[in-house]
Amino acid sequence: MANRLNLKDLEELVRRDDIEITSFSSGGGAGFAVSRRGSKSSSSSVERAVIASMEGRKVYDPVRENVKKIERRLIETEENLRLIHESILAMKETVEKKRKRQPSEPCEICTVLSSVKTAMCIPCYMEWVEAGAPDRFRWKAYKRGILSSEGIPLVTEQPPGRHNN
Repeated sequence: MANRLNLKDLEELVRRDDIEITSFSSGGGAGFAVSRRGSKSSSSSVERAVIASMEGRKVYDPVRENVKKIERRLIETEENLRLIHESILAMKETVEKKRKRQPSEPCEICTVLSSVKTAMCIPCYMEWVEAGAPDRFRWKAYKRGILSSEGIPLVTEQPPGRHNN
């Protein structure tokens, strides 16, 4: 909708609004004034402005009233657009933070699932706890069958648990 607004039209209305309705010169933009009561008198807008001024009344100017409404709506729109922009930036920042999160390291035992506790995935961690929580490094060497530089398994039997079940 913002693209459909014509800046020249808005500038013309603002220029027109600068012309005082109470100026008593003939011609100009004073021809836009009408009586608020809608009376169909034969007096000109200048005469109506003079009479209203003498009576201490404010002359109704539809252009001025509409320009004021447009201005208020533009201010509200600007505030709403600012809030929308801030919301988009905040959401974008949140999404970027999530994207930048490094995936967790793989499980040291199965090397397939993500590590969650003590460098192990949940299934491997549960198996380690059920085995009495033996030394982690020996458990890893046993479960993965890690070999020495000579090709000999480092741990051939399940390491003893540190905790009794």
